[in-house]
Amino acid sequence: MQPLVVSIFAILLGAQMQSSLSSNELNLHLCTRNKTVSVQILTGLNDDTSCQCQAGPASDPYIRQDYLHTPGIGSHKLHLVAKSWNDARRICKEENAHLAVINSKVEERILLDKLKRKGGRIKGAHGKNQAYLGIHDMFKEGEWLTIFGESIYSTGYAEWSTNWYAPQPDNAGNGENCGTLVVNGGMNDIACNLRLGFFCETPLSCSG
Repeated sequence: MQPLVVSIFAILLGAQMQSSLSSNELNLHLCTRNKTVSVQILTGLNDDTSCQCQAGPASDPYIRQDYLHTPGIGSHKLHLVAKSWNDARRICKEENAHLAVINSKVEERILLDKLKRKGGRIKGAHGKNQAYLGIHDMFKEGEWLTIFGESIYSTGYAEWSTNWYAPQPDNAGNGENCGTLVVNGGMNDIACNLRLGFFCETPLSCSG
């Protein structure tokens, strides 16, 4: 099986888990041989999932001017109007982006810099020292997944805060199922209905 086919198949498996979180479509971009391959996953009633794949060269993802683009890492935006996790997920999707998934310590440092510089300007937030990421354990307590259905332990970054009131994740009150990045580094679990700032991320450009 070709590497590209394997990659698409792996994403489709993740989409099966994503289907209960988003009901219309999920547009992804895969990089292979310095070209972008477009994959569209459609979800319908009863969690039925279908796929439309354009397995040839396509245009690179558009880089939004209101996002900070870092070559080799991606493009990110810290939204400064607080929302619940699900509303944040929807807003990112409307921007042809997704809630950010951290893949390295370098990417963590980029997001932390934005949070430290701009977090104090977040409006209507439960707290201004953390912001939502695209991770959750809604399906099974303690089984943390990205919005794509992958284990966070396969992403290249899975560091939880060790000094955020208590070592995290702690599922305080038995109701903390969404993940944030906290300003002193590492992640925290928090109730998904709380309004916080949030990070959106656009697909990585192959030429970037």
